[in-house]
Amino acid sequence: NPASLLHVAGVAQLGTASTTTGQLKLFNSGSANATILQGGTPGSALTFTFPTAVGSSGYGLSTDGAGVLSWASMGGGGGGGWTDDGTVVHLSTATDSVAIGTSTVTAKLSIEGGGIAIGSTPQRGRWNTRVPYGNTLSSADTGGNVGTDTSITIGTDGLPVISYYDTTNTDLKVVKCNDAACTGANETISTLDSTGTVGQYTSVTIGTDGLPVIAYHDGSNLTLKVAKCGNAACSSGNTISTVDSSGSTGTYTSITISTDGFPVISYYAFSSSDLKVAKCGNAACSSGNTLTTVDSSGNVGNYTSITIGTDGLPIISYYDLTNTHLKVTKCGNVTCSSGNTISTVDSSGSVGFFTSIAMGADGLPVIGYSDAALGYLKVAKCNDVACTGANETISTVDSSGHGADNISIATNIDGLPTISYYDTNTVDLKSVKCGNAACSSGNTLATIDSSGNVGANTSIAIGADGLPIISYYDLTNTDLKIARCGSDNCIPYWTRR
Repeated sequence: NPASLLHVAGVAQLGTASTTTGQLKLFNSGSANATILQGGTPGSALTFTFPTAVGSSGYGLSTDGAGVLSWASMGGGGGGGWTDDGTVVHLSTATDSVAIGTSTVTAKLSIEGGGIAIGSTPQRGRWNTRVPYGNTLSSADTGGNVGTDTSITIGTDGLPVISYYDTTNTDLKVVKCNDAACTGANETISTLDSTGTVGQYTSVTIGTDGLPVIAYHDGSNLTLKVAKCGNAACSSGNTISTVDSSGSTGTYTSITISTDGFPVISYYAFSSSDLKVAKCGNAACSSGNTLTTVDSSGNVGNYTSITIGTDGLPIISYYDLTNTHLKVTKCGNVTCSSGNTISTVDSSGSVGFFTSIAMGADGLPVIGYSDAALGYLKVAKCNDVACTGANETISTVDSSGHGADNISIATNIDGLPTISYYDTNTVDLKSVKCGNAACSSGNTLATIDSSGNVGANTSIAIGADGLPIISYYDLTNTDLKIARCGSDNCIPYWTRR
């Protein structure tokens, strides 16, 4: 019982293999022109299975790669989402954003990787077309004498996390900010460790699980401890571990995450006057840790700062108290237990206080530190990954106040260093945005906070928007303060022209 003039119960063949191309012509009664369906020249037989229902408006046929067709939206993914109206090509959905080289957007157009080339000139960094802003200053914790020994990092949600010491209660505390500038006086404040005098010399980073991990000193037992947070705010589920209890140890800590996803910590052992490294055996440093004495040539290891090189191995800057020099150790393996290279980077007087190290965009270390004799802020830009050869580029960045202390350095998204520091002469919080990778010229100096005696124990990070954010101690009010810069050089209401 066929319901049409032609009914084929089985396979209908149009054309002859290798001889005649088959065509199916479809006519409409209102036109002499036909719609012709014709097969291509496949390498093998092709079978297409059609959907069992009609698609929605704006949908088209999409294959699963095996010939099974389904209806799919033509407005997103796979190159969709754009409309050409004849004069302008634009996003089909006006509220969407565009990302190149990343799946995370921080603006309407976010670009990661090689940057933009205009003609033959690559353009790197952030093009700021917004209304310029001033710096935002806020007190994150005012509950007693709080805020010394600060350390700041940026959480996976793009919001700051700050570890610090509560002098009133002799505790380790953490602030998790609820906005990028830590304003509103509604931040999440948690006490992580209150067993004795704990929490000095803090250093915080974010683990591969997205949760903070903090190295610090236990002043009661003179040990190195680590707190692994149980959530992003460190408000519950925290794990506290004693990492090194061999003698009096655990000051001047600095922490980062190794290539295996576990923390590595540099610190000073003051009973032996040595630089040491703890390579954690797990994410919480609760077991399997490897402790290594890295440099024992005299009294060495004050003001340590650690980062990971492009080869995945730790690099540590520190102060040699015996010779009053700035030194660097490039580790030979992930635990720094063998093959280390130790170099004196600057020996011109009493130099190397308050060291802070970061990796430049060129993959070479850059170190901020103080010339203790003159009170100058200095920068050493290494010419090789181990800072060897005694030929590093040494620059005096600020010689105006004779009091650069508590230095912290970070590499901005344009590849240039930004430094926060405390000017003990003017008792202000200050910053430097370097004009080149070595900070040897074109630097921009800014006074960020001058409201009283402010700026001690600074720590700097770069926010997801490319703006510096700094934690520091307000000595006048004994509070923890936060400064979020309104521009990448911390000059209020500044923008590129």
